Amino acid sequence: MIETRKEIKIAVHNINGLKGNRHKIEPIVERIEKNEYDIIGIVETNITNREGQFIVKQRSSLNSFWSNAEEGKNKGSGVGIIVSDKWAKHIGQIRKHNGYLIEVHFFFKQLEIVVFTVYIAPNDQMKRKEAQRIIMKEIAQKKQNMHFIIMGDFNHIMQPNLDRSNSNNNNYKKLPLHGWMLKQDFIDTFRAKYPNRREFTWSNGKDNTRIDQIWVSSILSYGLDDAIIEDMNLDTGSDHKLVVARLILDYMQIKDSLSQVKRKGEKRIIFEYDKATKEN
Repeated sequence: MIETRKEIKIAVHNINGLKGNRHKIEPIVERIEKNEYDIIGIVETNITNREGQFIVKQRSSLNSFWSNAEEGKNKGSGVGIIVSDKWAKHIGQIRKHNGYLIEVHFFFKQLEIVVFTVYIAPNDQMKRKEAQRIIMKEIAQKKQNMHFIIMGDFNHIMQPNLDRSNSNNNNYKKLPLHGWMLKQDFIDTFRAKYPNRREFTWSNGKDNTRIDQIWVSSILSYGLDDAIIEDMNLDTGSDHKLVVARLILDYMQIKDSLSQVKRKGEKRIIFEYDKATKEN
C-alpha cells in the first residue's frame, strides 16, 4: 500500500553538460534526497550512461537512468532521469531510445504512469523528427489506464507574446509535437496554471524564452496543483532554469507495489535502443 503517496513533484533541467563539471549534479541530487522532488529529468548531459551512473552513485544511492550522448558530439545530446527511492520501487520498464529521449514506466495496481524526458535538438532535423515520432507512437499505442508526463527542453515556444521577451517578432517555428499534444488533451503545466504570466526558462543575457516545459495527459492534469520556474544559475551554472510541476494524485487509485505487479507477470525491462544495431 502507498498511503503516503498522494502527490508527485516532478522537475526537468537542461544542465548544459556534465562532462567538464560533474559536481553540477549535486544540487539536483540534494533536492531529491530532501524530498523536495520525486523525479527530475536532466537534458543535454553530454555524457554516457556509464558516466551518469558513476556520477550519481558517488554521491547517492538514488536510482538514475541515462541515455548515451551522441558519439562524436561535444554538446547537445544525452538525457537522464533521477528517481527518489519511494518512486523507484515502482519502476517496471525503462526505454533508452537514443541520446535525446528516455522513457520510464511506473507500475501500479490499476494504472501506469509513463515519464518521457526529451531534448528536442534545435539543429538536427532528423533527430528532432525522430524524438517526436517516438513519443507520438508510444502514446498512440497506449493501454487503458496509462497516463503520461512529457518533460524536457523543447527548443520551441507556444505563444510568442508570452513565451519570449521579444514579443514583437512573430517569426517563430511551430513544433509539431506541441500541436499533437494539444489535440490529445495534454496540458502545458505552467501555462495551464498561469495563463497570462510572462516568465522564461532560458536566457542568453539578451533574449529570453520559455522553451523548457512539462506536459501531462488529461487525467493527470486534473491534479495540477502548482507549477514553478526556479533559477539554477548559482546551483548548476546553467543558462536554463528548473521547471517544476506538482500533481495531486488523491483522486487516482495508486495502491500497488511493484512486487505485487511482478507477481502478476510484469517484469522490469530495460531497452537500450541507443545501443541497438539494425540486426537486433
